Amino acid sequence: MAVFSDIGDRCALPGCGIQDFLPFPCDKCNNVYCVTHCAYRKHECPVAGSEDRRAIVCLLCKAGLPLESGSDPNVVFHEHEKTCPGSNKVVKCPAPRCRNKLTSSGSVVCPRCKAKVCLEHRFEDAHPCNELRDSRLRKLGGGQRLDGVSAASVQSASAARPPPAPAKVARSGYGRSQASAGSGAPVDPRSPMREILRETAARRGAPPPPSKPAAAADAVPIKAQFHAMSSRMPAAAVAAAKDTLVVLLGNVVKNPGDAKFRTIKRGNPKVHEKIGRHPECVAMLKAAGFVESAETWDLPMSAPLQQLQAVHNTIRG
Repeated sequence: MAVFSDIGDRCALPGCGIQDFLPFPCDKCNNVYCVTHCAYRKHECPVAGSEDRRAIVCLLCKAGLPLESGSDPNVVFHEHEKTCPGSNKVVKCPAPRCRNKLTSSGSVVCPRCKAKVCLEHRFEDAHPCNELRDSRLRKLGGGQRLDGVSAASVQSASAARPPPAPAKVARSGYGRSQASAGSGAPVDPRSPMREILRETAARRGAPPPPSKPAAAADAVPIKAQFHAMSSRMPAAAVAAAKDTLVVLLGNVVKNPGDAKFRTIKRGNPKVHEKIGRHPECVAMLKAAGFVESAETWDLPMSAPLQQLQAVHNTIRG
């Protein structure tokens, strides 16, 4: 007697006969089979064929396709695909002149108009979002809601919105209209109307409109010159020039009454290497109020410190 020959049983399928220690009995034909032939279709069970109830689901039309015993699922789906109602229905993006197909992985739903669009036109300005949203509102009607807001409430809110109040206009002595002080409308300091208001206020004895600070007025040119210095010069030269300018201008800011800090010698080798040979750096000194001469750059005592402080802050960052 062979070893372990009394354990388990042999497969009943003709041509197999393998000794299986854990055989599988068929609940239809009551035979014993190995793990390889335990399935109905593996041992071609004659009884289980009438009770086999399997099916596959079509992903296009969501219909169930009966799968008979021994049939290939690929073949069954291929035969169904010829008459599938969902195979010929191709949905394309509603954006104008777009022919992209809206697949499950290549489409999104716009959160505003709730329309399904392709990835290329997913933003609101890339597809007719307003038209699609209005069309959806019209389909819903006045009493139905869309995202918690009814179409009737949207229309009533638009109709109930008050029109903007007209600005108060006062006539000046020069025949021009000017917004009154109560309206809070600012006056452009570069416009001729400001000079007219100054003359009118001087005749009536009223205080003239406040002037715009010089540092704020020149903030844009200072930033533009600093940007030109940073973009046109090499990175190493920009770093050295910034450090030198911060030190020179910082000395004046800390000691505004000391005359020695208001004069920069152009013949100094370090100054010429880091500042003097770069026109962009010279422009920054002139923007701070320095006046160029044959041998020096001088900052007059009458120069406003606000301008120099603005240049210093811009360079220091």
